[in-house]
Amino acid sequence: MSFQIANAQVFKFETPKKNEGIQVRTLPNGNKISNWKKVIEKKSKRPTSNDLIADALFVDFGKIDLNSSKSITIKCIAGIESEDIELFYIGDTDLFSIDIGDDQNFWQTNDSTVFHQSPLEDISIKIRPKPIKKGTNQAYMAFRIDKRLVRIAMKSNVTEEVTFHQDTVSINLGLVEADSIGFTDYTFFDLQELPLNFEYSGDANAFQFMVDGDSILADSISQVIPNSDTLTLSIAPIADKLGDHYGAVKLGNNYLQQEITITSRVEKVRGEIFWADTNHLERNIEYLETTLYSPQDTLYAQLSLYNDSDYDTLFDISHYININADDWLDYSLPVTQMLPRSITMIQVPFYPNKTSNLDNDLNATIDILILKDSSTNTQKVNYKPVEKLREELKTNFPSSLTFTSKKDTLEIRIPYLNTGKNAVYPTVKTFMDEIELPSAIQVYYGTPRIKSWRKGYISIYMTPYDSINFHKEKTQTLKYKVYDEVVEADIHIKQKPLSAIIKDYTQEIILGIISVTLLILLIFSPKIYKYGKREYANYLIKANLKKDIFSINRTIGIIQDTSIQSALEQDLNKKKEELSNIT
Repeated sequence: MSFQIANAQVFKFETPKKNEGIQVRTLPNGNKISNWKKVIEKKSKRPTSNDLIADALFVDFGKIDLNSSKSITIKCIAGIESEDIELFYIGDTDLFSIDIGDDQNFWQTNDSTVFHQSPLEDISIKIRPKPIKKGTNQAYMAFRIDKRLVRIAMKSNVTEEVTFHQDTVSINLGLVEADSIGFTDYTFFDLQELPLNFEYSGDANAFQFMVDGDSILADSISQVIPNSDTLTLSIAPIADKLGDHYGAVKLGNNYLQQEITITSRVEKVRGEIFWADTNHLERNIEYLETTLYSPQDTLYAQLSLYNDSDYDTLFDISHYININADDWLDYSLPVTQMLPRSITMIQVPFYPNKTSNLDNDLNATIDILILKDSSTNTQKVNYKPVEKLREELKTNFPSSLTFTSKKDTLEIRIPYLNTGKNAVYPTVKTFMDEIELPSAIQVYYGTPRIKSWRKGYISIYMTPYDSINFHKEKTQTLKYKVYDEVVEADIHIKQKPLSAIIKDYTQEIILGIISVTLLILLIFSPKIYKYGKREYANYLIKANLKKDIFSINRTIGIIQDTSIQSALEQDLNKKKEELSNIT
């Protein structure tokens, strides 16, 4: 035994009110009679119920004019299962509109004639006559659910038909700039929901269109269907080419032919960016430098491109090239502001990767692939951290130094490059070899703290030994090997000229004369003698204290050990206090 599940969908019509002027009749068993279209108007009767299970429905809308808003509603009562329902239409589809659920003008606006009904959700179907063609109009439709049919015949008597205005519309979009483009809307009324053919002619790629907010292609004939009695055509210019542009749009059907002419003048465009030399793309790349001398250095590949635009353009070069380089060499691809209608030199920086070992010379090859034609520009670059230091050393290392006093202290500065990530106090003997030191000169080294990846200077301090006799001139040699470069200086030790010596000892000579004068006076006065003796003793103590203060200050400037410096500073303060207490 087999069971067949009966469909629960039932069509029912709503009885129009008497003042609406709509007559409703049914043809008994009309949903099964093959010649129902011929007999339904004559044989239909007053309905005994509003169900359309077996009976076909005949709707006479009566007289229709421009002010009429007649309609009849048919409801499809839902069952407990979903169902696909197919619609058939016979006759002039322009004469009646069918709204199914939320789909207005269903027959015209939908590609499919099938609509879906969900379980327990009723669907309202509204039929509306339109005053398009004067006289008596008839059409037929049927709904199919599985093998069942629900048939409806419609009739109207149009006494006044709509007049379609067919004026030619001219739209001038005026001066157009690429960065200030907007849509201009033009609305058509009284279209009676009729499909319209959209056809464009004129300059290609000059305008873009939307119909009721949906984009439409301009390079082919398209059909547009208004969602209501109106249609909004939106037009925007395309600013790709400078100059005047013309176009025309035709909207038409069996009742309406509407033409819209469009003009615009493009005065600013946003064009493409292309390589300056279009024949040999790899020649658009050149390097300002090919050698790096420190971890902080940067070299640049300079790329020549042309901005074919009337606007400043923020350009990302990464869309045009790919770069391949050795691991120790990093790079970045900049975003560059390009001026309009001009060539811009875009600089791509290359710099040492600071996670690499940068103590020694390095070599690298940079390959820049141009994506447009897959051509490649190749460049070899070098990293030489010592070369600039060696050049500076040869330029600045003195050829000779002269000492004329035991008080003289001279300094030579040696450049040093810290190629590591941590600050250091350089060890002199790691990069400097003492080949020859003068025996008359005492040598000290000052090694300051040098920050990571920075250049600093090592100081060589020199001062004569206390035992050196300056009355006898002598010449010795100071020689180092630094960065594999031998540098030397002649060290001259000689006495100052007599005039310079007299100038240096003017104070002592004057004090000597005063002392002799006082001595003579003391012979004649014991009080004067005692006073002079006391003052001379104070003078000697002050002179010794001043000499000690000078020596301590010079030693503090040379010594780098902070603990020794602290002890010397305490001794210095004590000497200064003793000096201030002497009256």
